[in-house]
Amino acid sequence: MSIDSGCGLANATIQQRLVPVRLFFDLLVEEGVPDPNPVGSGRYTPGRKWGGQQRGLVPQLVKLPWIPTEQQWLDILDLAAAEPLRNRLMLAMAYDAALRREELCSLRTDDLDPARRMSRVRVETTKKRLKRIVLYSAPTGVLLQEYLTHRTTISRARGPLFLSESPATMLSRAAPVIIRPWWEW
Repeated sequence: MSIDSGCGLANATIQQRLVPVRLFFDLLVEEGVPDPNPVGSGRYTPGRKWGGQQRGLVPQLVKLPWIPTEQQWLDILDLAAAEPLRNRLMLAMAYDAALRREELCSLRTDDLDPARRMSRVRVETTKKRLKRIVLYSAPTGVLLQEYLTHRTTISRARGPLFLSESPATMLSRAAPVIIRPWWEW
């Protein structure tokens, strides 16, 4: 298999496979065997165009995020409409407030301010360990109100916002939703 074989290796995989080769040639250059290193990593060269960067052997590609088309959004919403109230609210909160799955599943009832349509994302659940306040839309607020009413039939206790309703957890019906099963939904 060669770099230009077109066998479908991702750019990141190719970059990883080039590192030991480049480091080996760096060692040989230090010992004076080849000059210069044929597998350069790209380096700053003063006076060159475009910011003085010399390109590496394989250009580093940055994959842009996937943005669904209008039809794909409508398909997602059609699928979500058939889901239970809790799952629809989780999707709406995740979308409106740009919540990661751990942030979403870790929301507590005392993190919400329904009067202002705000939610607090606690430090211990965020990726960068920064607290933030996020807003959610009026339709999400309606879903939240309906869910809070439904939630009182499961548990009246304060704590995790999203509770499991799985038959497997009937003994501990008020158990919080865990990340993995919801993510696989």
